[in-house]
Amino acid sequence: MQLLVAASAAAHDAGIPLDDPMNLFIIASSLVTALAFVGIAGAFVMTALGRAD
Repeated sequence: MQLLVAASAAAHDAGIPLDDPMNLFIIASSLVTALAFVGIAGAFVMTALGRAD
């Protein structure tokens, strides 16, 4: 939730209108995608270190 608030504040500072629900959806989906990539990268690192279960 804090990431969404921070991303919304950054979008507002960049001049992206937040009254359009589609812009909020794009921000939220971008955050989810970024978190998924972080999770996948973490899985690769743990596998490379031999610590994956």
